[in-house]
Amino acid sequence: MIKRLIIVLPLAACLLAAFAPAGAGDARLAEAQALMQRGEVDAAAGLWREVATDAASRGDAEARDQARQALASLAFQSGDYETFTALQQARRSDALARGDARTEADARMELALLERRRGHLAQARSALDEVIERFRALDDRSGEGRALTHQALVLLNQGEFAQALDALDRAQELQRQGAQIELDRTYHYLGLLHRSLHDNEQARRYLELALVQARAHADPMRVAPVLGSLARVSNDADEFAAALRHTDESLALAQRAGSVPGQAYSLLERGRALLGLERFAEARAALEDARRLSERVSQDRTAADATFALGRVARAEGDASGALRLFREAVANYEAASDAPQTYDAYRQMIPLLRELGEHAEAARLGEAALELEQQVAGRNAARRVALME
Repeated sequence: MIKRLIIVLPLAACLLAAFAPAGAGDARLAEAQALMQRGEVDAAAGLWREVATDAASRGDAEARDQARQALASLAFQSGDYETFTALQQARRSDALARGDARTEADARMELALLERRRGHLAQARSALDEVIERFRALDDRSGEGRALTHQALVLLNQGEFAQALDALDRAQELQRQGAQIELDRTYHYLGLLHRSLHDNEQARRYLELALVQARAHADPMRVAPVLGSLARVSNDADEFAAALRHTDESLALAQRAGSVPGQAYSLLERGRALLGLERFAEARAALEDARRLSERVSQDRTAADATFALGRVARAEGDASGALRLFREAVANYEAASDAPQTYDAYRQMIPLLRELGEHAEAARLGEAALELEQQVAGRNAARRVALME
């Protein structure tokens, strides 16, 4: 299904190309890119702010917008979502004022990505549906393709696997027509899709392809998320030593880039690996750090995953009541997000604990709910396998 893929430049390189006619600004932008490659995020942000100020003073709306987008990307990477939101809302407002529908759609898409990162999947999906239609009306194939790729991850997170694959297929069709979409992102999401199919071999294959493409760029935050996913697949396969190696690198890259969300995710997978190795004290420390960092940037889903893993640590240490308390805390997030696969897994962990603690009525209720979810998840598994074979 995935036929021909096209490599595109990373964001900073695209911005350098866009600013190429600016003369003196050219060297400043090249310096900002070099600072980013060295992990000197604050210094790079300072240069982007200078560019934005200069662009505003000379009335260059396009240059100002692109500098704002660069700053917003840095804020998103670091977990400063308040600044990110303010910059994207400013982009959107100014674009509406000057009748720039393409930039307005792009800013709306970026805001939808924050909804997704925070686990607000329904809101992200609705917003991306609108954005896709806007880009399509503008005949902006690159914009539409990027939005479809992002929508694929939302659909995957919701358990809509056949639809996620369809979104990726539609994005690839646009690529064949000349749209520019990141190759590493496509491979990454295909790897996550196969992980959901419990096909670790194919998942690892796509993730390793994604890693090769991500390493071809100088941006550490294109590499770190792929390493995190490789750690996740390794943990799923009980290859805990390999998972630790992946998190060693992903955590170092996230720290170098000042990415709080990246650090949280790396620590989550590190904690899961340490749990698998029965290094319970180290696992608890890593997972508590993951939860703390996730809560700091209001990243509820990662915090819930860390809480769920802490429940598994408590269970492994024989603390049934503590484990049940943590599982209940995590499952509230999964239920609210309509995440059927994760809710089902949580119920399976909770039911024997409830019985052990004498809460038989609650165990029976969750048992019935788990049976319904099992049928739902099984149906989705069948649908996605059929889709992959077509």
